[in-house]
Amino acid sequence: MTDAMPAQLVDWIEAETGARVLSAKRGGEGASRQAWAVELTSGRGEQSLFCLRDRTAGSGGSNRDADVLRALAGTGIPVPRVHAASAALGALLLARVRGRSDFPVVDREEEREPTARDLMRLTAALHALDPRRLAIEHLGAPTAAIGHAPRQLDSLDALLRSLGNGALAVQTFAATWLRQSPPVASRTSLVHSDMGPGNFLAEGGRVTALLDWEVAHWGDPMEDLAAIAVRDMATPIGPLDRRYAEYTAAGGAPVDLAGIAWYRVFILARNTSLIALGLRRNLAARERVPLERFQLLLLRALALCLCDVVGIERPEHDAAVSLEATDMQALARRLAVELQSRARAETALLGPLADRVPQRLAAS
Repeated sequence: MTDAMPAQLVDWIEAETGARVLSAKRGGEGASRQAWAVELTSGRGEQSLFCLRDRTAGSGGSNRDADVLRALAGTGIPVPRVHAASAALGALLLARVRGRSDFPVVDREEEREPTARDLMRLTAALHALDPRRLAIEHLGAPTAAIGHAPRQLDSLDALLRSLGNGALAVQTFAATWLRQSPPVASRTSLVHSDMGPGNFLAEGGRVTALLDWEVAHWGDPMEDLAAIAVRDMATPIGPLDRRYAEYTAAGGAPVDLAGIAWYRVFILARNTSLIALGLRRNLAARERVPLERFQLLLLRALALCLCDVVGIERPEHDAAVSLEATDMQALARRLAVELQSRARAETALLGPLADRVPQRLAAS
């Protein structure tokens, strides 16, 4: 059984491994890539691998992922071993790593806090790596800390241009606010940029592999702390102040809550733009519905986080904007009210995520 795996992908796996594909089960995929758990057999016995393929031809995500994984091998950061990568197919073949991605594991409650602490330890260790010793071809030489936020803003502007008239008011407002107060990083690190639950495997209270490095780049460590805060909405990771204290204790970069708040707005604006582009494709219902669910979750979160950073209460605690509110505050609240109303109207789509909103940051 190859569960809709294209024949050319099966042929490539068999050519790279010298083994025969017994089965390929779909699962563990996201907005940008398809994934299969692959079982193979040969004269040497059976083998379990994991295959990823870019949804959009020529996007290069799997090739970028492979570059980072190879660079991190031997650094102490747990990542899957790369068996093969194909730029032509947009495919990546990885060793299967023990562990589960469904954190917090509901049937292993005692593993939740140890796993979260280990994630923060590894995040700190990642940021402590010397970028000059990491040969990642597509990233080039490490960049200056002062340019991290402006470069990310340029990437967001490019996404919004791609959306054209399809860009939402909350996304364009976020871009306007981000331009006003970009943070300056304290250091340059390799940044995962989508760190958090869903992008790692864990077993026995330890992280066994950090996954999905396709958008990794030289950047501000605060971006990864913001990404953890974003992913916390879908998969709770515990109080963020506790997680950030653990990161500091493990030797991470100085925690800048204002910087984290800035990057959280950026990530939400970026991710909702990427999902919007993805939803333009002709998708089957099994692929479209999860994307629509996360799009609504993230859009509501973006509106609420904008309330935080412009200095007004989120609408669920505030009946009206005061007469002293600035135009920016009034717009932020209107957008938040609209997205909150839409979320309430589509609780069936959000399901168990209906009540998940961003944790507040003290310096937001």
